[in-house]
Amino acid sequence: MSTSETRRDLLETVSNVEADEQRLLSVAVPPELSLEAARERIEEAHTDAEQLERDETTEGTRAALETVRRVLNDYDETPANGLAVYAGVVGGDEVVYTFDDLAEPVPEFAFERDSEFDTDPLAVSPDTGRYGLLVVEHGKAALGTTAGEGAETVATLQSDTAADTPTSGELGDREQGQREFFEDVARRAGVAFLDEDPDDDAREDATPGEPDIDPVEGLFVGGSSVTATEFLEQGYLDHRLQQRVLGDAVSVGEASADGLEQLAAKVQDRLEAAERAAIEEHLGDLFAELDAGEAAVVGREDTEEALEYEAVETVLATESVPAERLRPLEQRAVEQGGDLVVVPADADGYDRLEDEGGVGAILRYPIE
Repeated sequence: MSTSETRRDLLETVSNVEADEQRLLSVAVPPELSLEAARERIEEAHTDAEQLERDETTEGTRAALETVRRVLNDYDETPANGLAVYAGVVGGDEVVYTFDDLAEPVPEFAFERDSEFDTDPLAVSPDTGRYGLLVVEHGKAALGTTAGEGAETVATLQSDTAADTPTSGELGDREQGQREFFEDVARRAGVAFLDEDPDDDAREDATPGEPDIDPVEGLFVGGSSVTATEFLEQGYLDHRLQQRVLGDAVSVGEASADGLEQLAAKVQDRLEAAERAAIEEHLGDLFAELDAGEAAVVGREDTEEALEYEAVETVLATESVPAERLRPLEQRAVEQGGDLVVVPADADGYDRLEDEGGVGAILRYPIE
């Protein structure tokens, strides 16, 4: 979650940057383009800029080009999904933002010079983590996932017995049929969202072509209000998945791909609240460990020392920390199996972290 949170927050920052002249450069490199070819295109643009009449605007462009060239030289090869570099001069200060761990591939090479950064090549890159979606009604269910916008269908289920319809058959048979169907839905949810069902046939049915599914960070359940609530309250889900359910059941029209889309749209507020809660939980853990004199540090110097010891589990940084400082922190944390969380200004605990230099880290073990 947290690295995705970082990308989304940084991209929002980039999209809000403005200059009074066309001195901001946006460069996007797709994964299939070699860095050598990308550098050649940058060099061509640099040569063209050198031939321009020197004034305040073109001097800013030259400085941005030098920065982009320097960033590209830091890489031995193009990252798996490409990269994007945003550089320029704002208010007399040079700024640079780099995205090299993207959720989706950069679609094509782009080189733009303007008074605003062009973030369109990364429009699909930011994500909010992967959440499960489950819509259940009498005799029908749909399972899917969402990463913040829209829904991807994982499986649809339908009972093959007439007893699962709400009006046919004897009452006892209908209730038994519904219980059996709920059990099947819960089992399929375990396949899709926990990846712990040894039944290969069931796995193939639930997730065609995808034998390995990463666990979801949370689960949203919807459907007809009575049926979905009954499914949740009677404890059909694996307890580990039940603990990931975010809120009460949501009223959704039908158990289908359209129903999953409706559910994804309706739970946006809950998803944002869940992400905020996760950030504040990280902050709480940081300060609890710090106050106990245990596995936590604050301040840039101590955080970098902890990274040197490869003791970092999670780096936390306030949104005021410049992107050029966030990038190396995130890279070093990820290299040692950790992550980075960017803390928004309205999160509980933000001011304390800001007072400590804006940076801290939760550690795997205390360091002397």
